Parts: sequence; C-alpha cells; structure tokens
Amino acid sequence: MFQPLDNNRLMPQARRGELQLPTLAPATERIAVVLNRNAKMVDDRVANRLARFVPAADFYYSHTLDEAESFARQIVQKGYGTVLCGGGDGTLVNVMNHVYRYIDEANEWRKNRARHFGEQQALLPYPEFGVLKLGTGNGLSKVVGAANAALDLQKVFSGPRHPSIEVDLIEAEGTKFVFAGLGYDAWVLNDYMQLKKWADKHKLMKKFTATAAGYLMAVVGRTVPAMLKQGFYRNVRVINQSETAYFMDGRRGDRAIPIKNGEVLYEGPAGLVGVGTSPYYGFGFKIYPFAGTMPRMMNLRVATMGPVEVLSRLPSLWMGYHRSNTILDFMVEKVKIESDDEFPFQHSGDAMGYRKEMTFSMSSKPLKLVDYRGSII
Repeated sequence: MFQPLDNNRLMPQARRGELQLPTLAPATERIAVVLNRNAKMVDDRVANRLARFVPAADFYYSHTLDEAESFARQIVQKGYGTVLCGGGDGTLVNVMNHVYRYIDEANEWRKNRARHFGEQQALLPYPEFGVLKLGTGNGLSKVVGAANAALDLQKVFSGPRHPSIEVDLIEAEGTKFVFAGLGYDAWVLNDYMQLKKWADKHKLMKKFTATAAGYLMAVVGRTVPAMLKQGFYRNVRVINQSETAYFMDGRRGDRAIPIKNGEVLYEGPAGLVGVGTSPYYGFGFKIYPFAGTMPRMMNLRVATMGPVEVLSRLPSLWMGYHRSNTILDFMVEKVKIESDDEFPFQHSGDAMGYRKEMTFSMSSKPLKLVDYRGSII
C-alpha cells in the first residue's frame, strides 16, 4: 500500500516482547547516489554528467555486484538517509537488500549490547530510496514519477524536502522485492535479454531494443514461436498460506471474496504465476492492477491464456484492464506455489533461473521511496 510518511527524529519501537530501544529517523538530507555501470542507459559519459550534481564523496559508480555490495556497506556506515539508485528495478532492489542486511546486523549487535551490558544506543533507521530512470524496465519509475535522471537529481538536491511513499515488499529465498513471476514473464525476459545482447553489437538496433517496441519484438519474434513449438503450460498448485486471502472478481465489479488459510487457490495448467506490490513491470506494463489496494497484501495473478490470446489481448493486458476467465487475481499475505516441472523465474526484472517450488510472503519492512511528483525545483 502506498502511504505518505512523516519524518520524526526519534521513533520508538512498540512491538510487544521486543527490546525497547529508540530508532533514529533517517537523515534524509544526507544523500548518496549509486549508479550501475551495467545498466542500459549508464556509461562513463552519463556518469560524468550526473556526477556534476552530486558531491564527489557521495557518488558511487558501481561496475560489479561485489563493488555494489561494498558501496552498500559504506552507505550504512556513513549514515545516509536517502539513497538514489540509477540502473532499473534490479539495481535498486540489489542495493536495498544489501543496505537492509547491514542495518539489521548493526541493530542486532546494538540490541545484544543492550541486553548484556545495558548500553542504550539508538537503532539505525532504514533509509529512503529513490529511482533514477536509467535501466531497462524501470517499473517503479511509474509509481514515483521518475523521468529524467538529471532533473530528478536536481529536485532532490535543491528541494524543498522531497515527500516519500511506502511500497510493501515481498520476501522469497531471503531476498526482498516488489514483483516476481514464474512463467512466461520470465521467459519473455530471458528472450528480451538475448535480443538486447545481440543488438548491442549492431548500432542501428541498439536504441530500438531499449524501448517497449524492442520488448514486443522479443515477445512476437522469439517467445511466442518458442512457446508454440516447446509447449506453454506447467501444471501448478497454488496454496493460500495467509490467515485470510481474497479472490478479486473483476467480472463482478472487482468484488473481494474471502478465502481461508490452507485453501488451494488454483490447481491445473498455467502460463504465469506472479506476485506484485507495485502494479507495473517495465515500460508501463500494468500486470498487477490490484497491487496497493489492500495494505500488507500482494496481488497474486495466475494466467492460463495461451500465446495467441496474449497477442490478441496485448493492449488491454498492457494497460491493466483486461478481465477474463483465463486471468485469476487474488490478494494474499503468503502463498506457496508448486509446479510439476521447472518454471523460469524472475524478480525485479532480473532472470533468476528455474524453480519447481516457491513461497512468497509479505516482508515486515516496507520500502520508502522518494516521490518526485511532489518535488519542485
């Protein structure tokens, strides 16, 4: 759910049974900028141009995953309260997970010192994050109004203080993210990345493949023909592990129908089983239209439509208003997915291999995001 935030310098913890230590509010005026050199729109020229808006000590230019992890540790140690990430949803999620982990480790150490030695150190806060639209998909850019990276940097650095919103996070396999999918979304992503890799060697095609048209080219030219040849569906079982879940009946006015814990939400052939707390994939593809409508819940979507129907309904699917009996939408807190055969898996727009079983659950920690729509230069 997207909610406005207030900044207070001290925010006491109130969970029953938890050690009561105050938590510092993030020093949002301290801003770090992290760029991913491997992102679509990031090169040395772009980095040099953006670096002009940022103090040198606060500018982090990452060339590898190891370097990004090192930068995340420095960001925690230096106490930044705002972290702007340039390089797409995957870049932001990667940096966020490292930062969250280092903060959790530091806070656990402080709690242990308090338990054993009576030291009363305030806990470290989680910083706010910002999206700089420099990646391939940039699904979160639609949520916060990110557009031009240079202009958005100026908005944050020359403020007034930028507002923030909260986006709930999903957890699986020890990683937090805002959207993920098993099935043809990951299949398309793999095909699109292969097309992009080929296009990088052909200057005329490089710019074309970096657009929504390039994504559609991967769908029509690679994914659909492969699906028709190799088979499209996997037999899946989707089990609700929430206390209460809801079936969103779009054909009856988006009515929410309660579902009990342990019930099988769907069993049979499916081409996609995905979850999201943000409505958008890249290029404005609104694949999770109910995301954000219920606090602390994710939109689970099960699609059984074949490739021909996908192509024929693509515009309405893209805009998020297509409803049919081949698309089932639910709101859940925790869900287990089992597949007879391996499914391609992706999260945050990054291909993650194949899975036969996944459990997705809501994280207790939301993601605080800079909202550029309320900032004024």
